[in-house]
Amino acid sequence: MADSGVLMVWTDVAAETDALFNGWYNRQHLSERVNVPGFRNGRRYRAVQGAPAYLAWYEVESAAVFASPAYAERQNNPTGWTTAVMPGFRNVTRVAGQVRARLGQGVGGACASWRLMPAAGADAALTAWLAEEALPALLADNTNVIGALLAAPMGGCGDSGAASNETKMRAQPDNPPCWGLLIETADVATASAVQNSLDPTTLARQGVEVSEPGLYALVMALGQFENTPAPDPEALG
Repeated sequence: MADSGVLMVWTDVAAETDALFNGWYNRQHLSERVNVPGFRNGRRYRAVQGAPAYLAWYEVESAAVFASPAYAERQNNPTGWTTAVMPGFRNVTRVAGQVRARLGQGVGGACASWRLMPAAGADAALTAWLAEEALPALLADNTNVIGALLAAPMGGCGDSGAASNETKMRAQPDNPPCWGLLIETADVATASAVQNSLDPTTLARQGVEVSEPGLYALVMALGQFENTPAPDPEALG
């Protein structure tokens, strides 16, 4: 578990590029990322409550994948479609990190998400509470809770690392990375109930300094067995 990796990306999109963004994600980008050696799967969501408007996340074999030449090659050689979409990204939070807790199995139809900033010195106690108490209790109490994932950025909160060519094309700098907590559920109603149980007051008592929740519905999921990316549209070269 200690070396397992995950990539989480939350983002808003400029209104004029929203349709382009969704076509790119559905037809090319999700598959393109899953094709990178070491990536296991990917899934993307649209917000039904809270912000940002979109969430995507990917499981990888090891956090070392994020430093691999294959991943760097993909980030630094964007397709024509990617080049057209990137300037429309807004309010991006990107967490390339290590998994601290992983429970359950399968893919749910909805997801409750939190971007978390632990208080100084609270990392270990917060991890233990979520991994050993709070998350197992949620899965035990409700069979519509499919799974849970907690991750922390490899370089620590606030360390964005070196910018890739893709990142440089965005109109705004990314937000500093933070912890990410995702709880997959069978439906939006269950995700909402789960989110209410981990309210800001409860999280603050466990050492969370900042918590930014969001409620998301699944758009699509992709595994390695179906990961052939679509080409760029002809209009984009």
